[in-house]
Amino acid sequence: MKTDTDFISPNYDGYNDFLKFSIEWKNPLRLKNWVLSITDESGKIVKTFQADTRHKRRKNFLLYLFSDNNQLEPLDIPLPNSILWLGTDFLGKVLPDGKYTCNLSLTTDSDRELTSTERVVFLDSVYPKAEVKIDQKYFSPNKDKIQDTLNIKHTIKGSYEDKWQGIFLNDKNEVVKTYQWDTKNVPFSLNWDGRNDRGILLDNGTYTYQFTGEDKAQNKIHIQINGIVLNQEMKSIDIQSNLPIFSPNAQNKENLPVFTPIVPPRLKLDHYKFLIFKKKSKEEEIIYESNGERIPDEFTWNLKNQADEILQDGVYFYKLEIQSDGFLVSSYEKTFSIDSKRIKTDFSFSSKNFTPDGDGEDDFLEIRLKIYNRKIHSWNLYLIEKYIENGKMHRTKLKSWTGLNNPSDTIVWDGLSDEGILVGSLSQLELEFTGIDDLNEEFFLRSENFATGILAVMNNSSIRISVPEGKILESESRYLKQIKSILSYYPGYKVEIQSHASQPGDNHENLLKTENRARNIFEKLYEKKFFFNRFSFRGIGEVEPLLLQINDYAFFKNNRIDILLFK
Repeated sequence: MKTDTDFISPNYDGYNDFLKFSIEWKNPLRLKNWVLSITDESGKIVKTFQADTRHKRRKNFLLYLFSDNNQLEPLDIPLPNSILWLGTDFLGKVLPDGKYTCNLSLTTDSDRELTSTERVVFLDSVYPKAEVKIDQKYFSPNKDKIQDTLNIKHTIKGSYEDKWQGIFLNDKNEVVKTYQWDTKNVPFSLNWDGRNDRGILLDNGTYTYQFTGEDKAQNKIHIQINGIVLNQEMKSIDIQSNLPIFSPNAQNKENLPVFTPIVPPRLKLDHYKFLIFKKKSKEEEIIYESNGERIPDEFTWNLKNQADEILQDGVYFYKLEIQSDGFLVSSYEKTFSIDSKRIKTDFSFSSKNFTPDGDGEDDFLEIRLKIYNRKIHSWNLYLIEKYIENGKMHRTKLKSWTGLNNPSDTIVWDGLSDEGILVGSLSQLELEFTGIDDLNEEFFLRSENFATGILAVMNNSSIRISVPEGKILESESRYLKQIKSILSYYPGYKVEIQSHASQPGDNHENLLKTENRARNIFEKLYEKKFFFNRFSFRGIGEVEPLLLQINDYAFFKNNRIDILLFK
């Protein structure tokens, strides 16, 4: 048994979100059972995967033309080539960070016990944390002892094994200065003197600082600060924008443009001019202008031109000019973008017949997301089940995922809800995708509806098919035909058609109702009114609920038809 990595990081960022065990078995011995167990550092078993011991026919029914349908299919226990672990426990909840030991044990037909070499893996779903602050993105390394260095403050939290990097890039996106640290050596205060890795003072211009932290599980944090100005001129000024991108759809004032001028006190200010403009060839088209003799502490702008019209999407330039003792002093031209496009997503799924019943077919669902137009700051993905009870459409939240930055292109679901309950047969589902994008705007998107198939779930040596009665009534002949097809894979099992009621109503009336309903389903499946061979029916009433809660969802799930297969 092998794995590609020793780390699993189930935080849905696309890096080591699940662990794949690859299994090689070249021994000709037939197997009676196999179990993959995962234990935590205390020795407690937190998750197991085991053989599917149901007596089931293969899909090629030509092999069974002359078979006896009253005989159990011989037990055939294949060992899968791979097993997928999502970093979760028996209830589908992500386990705590730590060390886990994985063991695969096999039992042959002759009761011989075989064990693989154990694998030790580390679960780490926590990102390194960091905050980077630059009080003033402007410095002038000209040895006048005024703003000669750029001061950057780091605040970090991470493991001692984490690796950190700080790099400066020029306006051509070329790396000019690199710092590398382990966690204990990351400086709280970094002073950059404007020199590159060879110690040469760089040219005047705009620069970018990128700070990255990464742990062994490839959890990453990336912080980027744009618009850093290096200017060695003795008379130099700057103006800084609060954000690099703005949207006319901004939902709060914090998302609107704010420009902060930086004018050293030594410069006498006679007049200022703040300009926002577009470039057409070599000409400048003025979009917005503010001028006067006293410069404000900041300029706020509503994304409109001089004619009070909202600007179109695109790249815009801005600069500050001042008159000082008869000299014109100008800041470096900088850019910002206006982008009105809203976030869009495409959802797709790995299967149209998701049946997480442990038979090795369609047991996992890959939820595939494609995100357009925007980057994401934080997000939530909710899986919703829709159902009709008492003539009304209801919605209940089954499962949720959450994360930072863009989510993985693929999120894998094992069918368990947040409460550890397995999703049911013919469940009508949809996804809700919410969060905050890189412009600090909230978004809310929904997928199209999709559904599970009919599950046949093993419980010890029996198999149970359970379908809400409300779903069967939607298309009775269609779903009964599907159930009969599934039963044909299990010759030799005794089959009992059961009808269950939810709690509302009188106990005796519910029992009579379920007896009549079980008989009705039995007749439609087998065209017989009485028990025969290995087939029977029974009304259960309300005494065996799936869910103990008293609400519409529990009523919908408990009012059901079960088909029990047993030896």
